[in-house]
Amino acid sequence: MVTMAKVWRLSDSFHGLPRVETFVLTEEELPSLSSKDSNSSLDILIGAVYLSLDPYFRVFSSGKNLPGEQVGRRLNIFLVSVLCENTQPVSTVLDSKSAEYPVGSLVCVHAGWRSHSVINVTKPRSYGTKVVNVVDVSGVSPSLWLGAAGMPGVTAFMAFHNKCLSSILYSRGLTVIGIAGSNEKCQYIKDLGFDHAINYKTNDISSSLDTASPSGIDIYFDNVGGNISNTVNSKMKSHGRVLDCGSISTYNDDSASQEVRRELIELIKQGKLKTKEHVTEGFENMPAAFFSLFTGANFGKALMKV
Repeated sequence: MVTMAKVWRLSDSFHGLPRVETFVLTEEELPSLSSKDSNSSLDILIGAVYLSLDPYFRVFSSGKNLPGEQVGRRLNIFLVSVLCENTQPVSTVLDSKSAEYPVGSLVCVHAGWRSHSVINVTKPRSYGTKVVNVVDVSGVSPSLWLGAAGMPGVTAFMAFHNKCLSSILYSRGLTVIGIAGSNEKCQYIKDLGFDHAINYKTNDISSSLDTASPSGIDIYFDNVGGNISNTVNSKMKSHGRVLDCGSISTYNDDSASQEVRRELIELIKQGKLKTKEHVTEGFENMPAAFFSLFTGANFGKALMKV
């Protein structure tokens, strides 16, 4: 059976804000899976269910930031894929030649903006990554693997010793200040229990921080960089702590992040960890959903449902 994959490609590097003309939707015929008796390859056919949308894709798609990259390359991102139609919400029948990744299982793999892919599970993907089994997400959406139970959730979990960001700070008697880009988002984080919420689009961040914490900032979890981070950094107390994305001690230990994901999913199931997602449906809407990140139109973790 011939499988056709829809693939978004770039016709040019980005210059300024991404434009719709920069993206081209193409189709390609996928190769047949290798035989189970083959010693050289163990293939799986995957179909994307949810894809993560993140602003940093913009950096990896700029010719000036990555000299020498070829125009027309696939956009490489992490996606959640399903190996069979019986795993909701995907209904496409796919295939596997690997006992480790049976038909019906969920995996996370660096594959790109594609509807389908044939993956050789014995070979490393981009940046040395490999195919990873998604831990049990029964009773919750597999999209959580890309948000609250994925890299963002694991980063927060590791950094704050097995609790959600706001919860651990409250438990230690600290005042929690959140910064967001709309009144609605500010109200949301206030509802989560934050002591202060600053709308960076309508308020002066410097004076707002002075009002919320006159004596300065003890701990800053940096999730944005740029002018906001420059302003917050100028308010840091002597010996204050700035937490950036990165945890080198865990890079070579896959089991640690898997265990964290299991605990995060259980917290979500128990209602102890609140999540919010901004889901756009339809693979053909991928570029538009990506553009919305740069206008602040998304409210919650931005995802594409294929």
